[in-house]
Amino acid sequence: MPDSRNLRDIVKKQKNLLAELEQEADTILHSDLSKENESLKKEVRKLSDLLAESRENLKLASAKNAELSNALYEQVYSEKIRILQKAQKKNDVYFKAEAGGEFNRLVQLEDNLRIKTKELQNRLEKHRTDAANELYAELDILSMRATKAVTEARAALARESGAFTEYSSGQFEKLKAEQATDEMVAAIGEKNNIEAFLGGNLINKLGIVFVILGIVAVAQFTFLRLPDTFKGVIMFAVSGLLLLAGELFNRRKANIFSLGVTSGGVAGLYASLSISYFLLNIISMYPAILLCVLITAGALVLSLRYDSQTVAAFALVGGYIPIISVSDGVALAYGMMVYFVFLNLLALIISFYKKWRITMFIGFALNLAGTMYIIFNMYTMYWMRHSPGRLLDMTQLSTVLYVVFAFAVYTFIPITGNLRTKQPFAKPDTVILGLNTVFSAAIMYGVLKLFGLDDFTGIMAIVFAVAYLALGRHVEGFFLGEKHTAALFYLTGLTFVVLVVPLQFGKEWLSLGWLAQAVSLAAYGILRGEKNFIKAGSVIGGLCFASFVYLDVLLRVDDLFSYKYLAITIGSAIVLLALAYRKSLANVFENAFKYAVLVNAWLYCMYLVSLCEDFIRVQLESTAYSPRFMLLAMAIAGTFAISATLPRIPVIADKVVKTISVGLSLLGAAALLVGAQAFEVFYVGYSGFPPAPIVATASLVLAALCGMSLFAVRGAMMHFTLEYGISVEWMPFSVSAYFLALLTEALVFQFRLPATSIAISIVFVALALAWIIYGFVKRFAFMRRFGLVLSFLAVAKLFIIDLAAFTQGSKIVSYFAFGITLLGISFVYQYFSKRLAPRGGGGTADVENGSS
Repeated sequence: MPDSRNLRDIVKKQKNLLAELEQEADTILHSDLSKENESLKKEVRKLSDLLAESRENLKLASAKNAELSNALYEQVYSEKIRILQKAQKKNDVYFKAEAGGEFNRLVQLEDNLRIKTKELQNRLEKHRTDAANELYAELDILSMRATKAVTEARAALARESGAFTEYSSGQFEKLKAEQATDEMVAAIGEKNNIEAFLGGNLINKLGIVFVILGIVAVAQFTFLRLPDTFKGVIMFAVSGLLLLAGELFNRRKANIFSLGVTSGGVAGLYASLSISYFLLNIISMYPAILLCVLITAGALVLSLRYDSQTVAAFALVGGYIPIISVSDGVALAYGMMVYFVFLNLLALIISFYKKWRITMFIGFALNLAGTMYIIFNMYTMYWMRHSPGRLLDMTQLSTVLYVVFAFAVYTFIPITGNLRTKQPFAKPDTVILGLNTVFSAAIMYGVLKLFGLDDFTGIMAIVFAVAYLALGRHVEGFFLGEKHTAALFYLTGLTFVVLVVPLQFGKEWLSLGWLAQAVSLAAYGILRGEKNFIKAGSVIGGLCFASFVYLDVLLRVDDLFSYKYLAITIGSAIVLLALAYRKSLANVFENAFKYAVLVNAWLYCMYLVSLCEDFIRVQLESTAYSPRFMLLAMAIAGTFAISATLPRIPVIADKVVKTISVGLSLLGAAALLVGAQAFEVFYVGYSGFPPAPIVATASLVLAALCGMSLFAVRGAMMHFTLEYGISVEWMPFSVSAYFLALLTEALVFQFRLPATSIAISIVFVALALAWIIYGFVKRFAFMRRFGLVLSFLAVAKLFIIDLAAFTQGSKIVSYFAFGITLLGISFVYQYFSKRLAPRGGGGTADVENGSS
């Protein structure tokens, strides 16, 4: 039974399975599978045809692309060959011209040698010289040598020119053989693709600018009397949509278009915020500050995220441009100041991470415009709210602090990135620093002038000076290779140090102020061995001297000339003492300064003498003495004193100082010689001959001056003898001749003796006897002969000039005086006659050449 039950179950399952199969067969028979299969077959045939057509188009495009590529490469190669051919032609023309010139010069040289040789041969034939044969042979040898030398030079030039020609031709052929590379084609394509730049880049930036202007225009749209809140919503919505669209495009791939859209969104947010707060007044102060912080943070994140300078630049542009639409800037001046602070902080933070030059220059220009806008509104507010009794109010203080902040920001922007990356300073960094310094200093000076703070201009210069000197020290310490940048900072700081005096004290105190700075810096630098301080002191000292000459000497801007000249003299002496103490008088500049100080000491001495004129005139008013001559005597005595002192100071004495001393000695002697003739020692209007005490005093003054001048002339001649080797006989001769001139002037012009006076003639003949005796004793032929000539001149004067005016008694005296003196001269010659006799060997007993 169990087996029959199992069989029934199997049969039942088979029937169920058969029923399902029949049902499925009926379903297939009644379905559209055949129709669907037919449609699929048609679609496959259609796609096959399309694939074949695409393959054919691709083959045609590939062929056309290959053809165009070959044409482009051929064009680039042809252009390269054309450029090389032009260069080779120019090279050949230039070198052949040079080589031709050399050959022409060689030919000309050979022709000249032949002509000269022919001329010499003709002269020999003309004069029939005894050694003609030898000279002919020498000329032939010379001609052969010249021809050989010229031939060798030609051959050498030909070899060198040929070698150069072969080398240059080989190089040109090598360049011609080089085919156009993919890099060349890509570079040319990029260079010539102006259309892509205009359409993809420039148009993008212009579109952003117009969108920002459109946002500004929305705020001013009043034709439909839109509510201010609705205007603000529209502006923020447009900016948000731009930012969202830019973000979507950037997710696919960041490019010029997507970054431009993002930049427009950031700039639009800044514009919307500024207009909503400053113009529409739909946002209060604290929410506006919060939004400004958020937008600034967002702009920073986006610019750094996409590494896009465009986003950062347009964030600044969008932040500054809407300010032009603010009509009542005075009421919102403080708010704009805070707003601009955030924009400057954005630029500063970006500069710490990225060295974006374009953003830096755009930000600087906008910051400059914003600063001027702030100053204008704050100045208007100042005059509206000004309290005359207040020295410094909030308006003035906030304006000055903002200008200082703006200056500091664009001083640190070129430095921060370099400080983080340790990169060297580039030219744009130096340019922005220079522009920032010039404009900031000028703006700060203008602000202080506008707000009546002239007394603080010097403090402004001190602040700038300290800032730049500190920056110079910082750059010198952290950037080891930036000597030029550090020097620029130091020079700028020094400039402001120089400007402290004129800005704070005015032009009247320029020389004294700069003198104090120069002496302090130079003396400190000399004593501590700091060359930079010495250079700074030298520069300021030069400015001090220039201002003193122009303002105090030429223009006489005040009545303090005497004190300023004294201060300059003392200051220069202090620097010279510092140099002498350090024994640093070695180089040319230091020695030149030393000589200038010494000459100035003499000039100041002469100036002091001139100051005594009124005093001396008052004191000698009731006496017979001439004030002018006494002033001259003081000047000459001072000159001789300085001349005698300078060479006796060992630390400063050298050849030039001795020369200066000699020059002053001769100047004093010449002044006495001229002054004794031009100025009488007695008052010109004094009638009669002065009393004996006055004459005695005047004689002592003259004698003292003459004694000093004689010693001065003697010292000068001794200097010439020792330094230049002139004969020793010139020293007593010069002193004697000078003494004779002085004595003659004293007798004629000071003691008012007539030229025909017997006393003058007797003095002449007596001096002649004395000098003859001196010449024999010291064996100086010049002196002896000078005395002899003077005696003859005295005799000639006696007979030609004097006797006609003498009385009988004067004639008797002169005859006896001359006779006795001339006999004395004769006796001297007789007594020393052995010294005139020649010695053995033809020599003389006298030392005619100056040796005693």
